[in-house]
Amino acid sequence: MSPERINFVVNATLFQICWFACVIGGAKGVIWPAILSFSALAIFQLRPSRRAKSDLKLLFASLVLALIVDSTWIHLGWIKYSTPVPFEFITPLWIALLWMAFSITLNHSLTWINKHPLLAPVLGAMGGVLSYWAGIRLGAVTFHADPILITIGLAIAWAASLQILSKLSD
Repeated sequence: MSPERINFVVNATLFQICWFACVIGGAKGVIWPAILSFSALAIFQLRPSRRAKSDLKLLFASLVLALIVDSTWIHLGWIKYSTPVPFEFITPLWIALLWMAFSITLNHSLTWINKHPLLAPVLGAMGGVLSYWAGIRLGAVTFHADPILITIGLAIAWAASLQILSKLSD
């Protein structure tokens, strides 16, 4: 298997592990699996031999987006997180780690999104909404407003967020 293919498979696999560790850990009130899995992904992907030019920029941008988007849902009273660590009024750590883990996929296992500019907002809208609904099913998140309104808000926010992140990628 080529080094590019190995990078693709490991990146995608570590992201999936991180997603479950963050969401299930968030549901159960256990943060260390999120930290550990994100660290594994970051250590693997951010080595100079594997790191894309914009990976660090994407990490920072995704953290800023996480703080803006998910803190907005909290302040609007739309969403409540099962584990609001470190504070109840700001994006939980496990959500921020999840956003950052996702951003590391954009130059690697999800690089194909960047080749199709119209795909980013469509997939952002669909994938973002599905991720939050999965979080509800796993007990990490609850909606505290009209689910249709929240779903529309999430779709718009994630369409814009993935478009921004895609533009920042290599």
